[in-house]
Amino acid sequence: MRLDLDLTLTRPSFRLAAQGSFALSGVTTLFGPSGSGKTTLLRLIAGFEPEARGSLKLDGEEWLGRPPYALPVGYVFQDARLFPHLSVERNLLYAWRRAPGAFSSEAGTASRRENATKQKPGIFGRFSLTGRRSQDGSPIAYEEVVARMDLGPLLKRRPETLSGGERQRVAIGRALLTRPRLMLMDEPLSALDRARKAAILPLIADLPRRFGIPVIYVTHAVEEALRLSEGLILMRDGKIFDSGPPLEVFARVPPAALGPEVESGAALEGRAAGYDAEYQILDVDLGGARLRVPVEAAPPLGARLRLRIAAADVALARRAPEEISIRNALPVRLEALEAEEGPFLEARLTLEGGGLLRARLTRLAAAEMALKEGEELFALVKAAALDSMEGP
Repeated sequence: MRLDLDLTLTRPSFRLAAQGSFALSGVTTLFGPSGSGKTTLLRLIAGFEPEARGSLKLDGEEWLGRPPYALPVGYVFQDARLFPHLSVERNLLYAWRRAPGAFSSEAGTASRRENATKQKPGIFGRFSLTGRRSQDGSPIAYEEVVARMDLGPLLKRRPETLSGGERQRVAIGRALLTRPRLMLMDEPLSALDRARKAAILPLIADLPRRFGIPVIYVTHAVEEALRLSEGLILMRDGKIFDSGPPLEVFARVPPAALGPEVESGAALEGRAAGYDAEYQILDVDLGGARLRVPVEAAPPLGARLRLRIAAADVALARRAPEEISIRNALPVRLEALEAEEGPFLEARLTLEGGGLLRARLTRLAAAEMALKEGEELFALVKAAALDSMEGP
């Protein structure tokens, strides 16, 4: 699916002016600081902003000006927005009943004959729960959505009895059952703790593959962007600042452009190369260098991994040190020293395999070491500061 847009939306205190053409494959993340226009652009794609002007096309089809109910999108809000007077099951059936083609010939007569034992009684009468198909032709079955999102134990409960993570799983399942061509998610995990986020992120990452539906996902959390994204659109001050594969965008964009919420650092990609079960240390092959990362559970050997390393957790040395608790000393080349206001500066470093690191150090340290661009150094990386994120 391709998204082509040339849009403006003017409000008293904000103006969005977004242009670009993007391939929507897997999960595409709208990323940027608070107030950059991420949610506004998402709402515009969903038809919630009728004052917008310009053009918005999905696969060449103009969407701008069409009302929300006429657009084949599934929208997941930050706060789930389930019907409080309905059980989880009836929330799901409401979406299923109102999906396009719910009683079409494809999902109707033939399907009801073939699936007579799967007729579901409820507030909407009796109708088939199977037979609908997603964009790539794979079936979107009610039972499979319930199973994939682990909703079976929740079906008889009301929304007020659910945890935040459970409500969001129901909201995602309900959006899927509308038979969308495109899923839109507006920071659906922002109110959840780390453990609940970790449980739901793999489910979101799997949606495009399992149901054939691309996802546009809004977040300002670097960890979520790295875990989910095949493509990333970076927004700044109501405009699209950059776009592309997430590691490439994070490598070339100045840290300040990511917003004050994002700690300066670098993103790397590697593969699981070995695991020491006694000490719970994972070796990550970066294609020329190796990192040792503490993890409680090892991914399969060869699994693709993404890692985020904060600039404040990288130190520089001219020799690989001995008798030091930091276990990662990676050969790097100093590409640039980037001055900041105050006592600090940042060093841009390249690894042997071509990856980028950043190190935050004082101007005094840089002067006393007489650091020069182009020289070979060692980057000392605190393993405990690494977050490993398995890629999509």
